[in-house]
Amino acid sequence: MRLIDISLPIHNNMWSYKPQWQNNVELFESTMKGDMSTVYKLTVYSHTGTYIETSSHKLKSELLLSELPLESFYRKVKVVVLNEKHIITKNKVINELEIAGLKLESGDAVIIANGYGENHKRRLFEFISFVRA
Repeated sequence: MRLIDISLPIHNNMWSYKPQWQNNVELFESTMKGDMSTVYKLTVYSHTGTYIETSSHKLKSELLLSELPLESFYRKVKVVVLNEKHIITKNKVINELEIAGLKLESGDAVIIANGYGENHKRRLFEFISFVRA
């Protein structure tokens, strides 16, 4: 099975959910400065960059991220490439899958690739909420 890492790099100017949750990557020790090791101090909030949200984020007595088996983080997915940068509807995704000869089944994982990850380097960008139909 071929695995593709879809995470984004951690850096000082990466996106964070709230302005007060700014991330910090600080060089703590450096072999270039004569230290024995190169070590970074990371202050990274869980709602940063590429993250996984579980139901325990909002609901009591639900699975914690640490309780999920590693196997739950990789699976076959259907990728839909769209040029839209703003509103992407469920029907648009289903239509694009059908054009590709694919059908969305219960439990399928779908990645919508529209270049939105480029915003990872920006401080602010528009959030779009999806409402279940």
